[in-house]
Amino acid sequence: MEHGNMLAIVGSPGSGKTTLAVKLAADIAKKKKNVIVVCSDPFVPSVPFLLPMDTEQEVSLGALLTAPSLTQNKILEACVPVTANEYISLLGYRMGENLMSYPKVTRERAVEFLVCLRHLADYVILDCTSVFEADVFSILAMEMADRVLRVGTSNLRGISYFKSHAGMLEGRADNGKYISAIGNFKTGQEWEAAAGQYGGVGFVFPYVAELEKQYDEASLWNGLTSKEAGPFQTEVKKVLVEVFGLYETKQGENKPGAEKKKLVVHSPFVWKNKGEF
Repeated sequence: MEHGNMLAIVGSPGSGKTTLAVKLAADIAKKKKNVIVVCSDPFVPSVPFLLPMDTEQEVSLGALLTAPSLTQNKILEACVPVTANEYISLLGYRMGENLMSYPKVTRERAVEFLVCLRHLADYVILDCTSVFEADVFSILAMEMADRVLRVGTSNLRGISYFKSHAGMLEGRADNGKYISAIGNFKTGQEWEAAAGQYGGVGFVFPYVAELEKQYDEASLWNGLTSKEAGPFQTEVKKVLVEVFGLYETKQGENKPGAEKKKLVVHSPFVWKNKGEF
């Protein structure tokens, strides 16, 4: 298999990183492409609430990153399939675990793991922890991913988060690699003012009550049906075009010879110049 495309999603708490990772993976899978979603947050393990409660997760991401040896087969065996979609699988920490549950993850092992991932799926989405300065894996995910989507909220908490973490991103910034976005945007918030603090954003993902309900009910893999979810779904499609070059097709997705067309969107949100946080 050729090297898969890798996207890292980083951002402030409550910005909707995990929700976005799930919805991006679900749309990619519609094109019959294999996707591995790595839920790398060791402080709030998310795999347990992305799958049915009776789903068995035999191997933790922490065990893979600290095992005496690592192979592609070991990673594949640790992947937890998403029953709602045969093209998607998950890797992550288990309920009750944290960084203290395992020996210290080394830079060398994290690099080895990320290199192996590229050979196992068409697309890899890395859902990173917000406390990435304490997690070497999340730092390396930003360094090694093809693109990095940085998501912040349109409130003072989100702005404060990125101001305090800006120093850690110095020297890693690449205008062609990093994309900025506002997540969980709620009516009444001044997203344009927040975008100015972030140096401009490429995407604005609105708050959707249906998404919050899916999150609470561990049903994020279900499709969105409410009218208010339209703008969110439009932004997801824009990310797929910008990051992965995945366009909609006229004659159905992933059909041989299907003619591609550039995605035309009618979003209520105006694109700002892409910039750095």
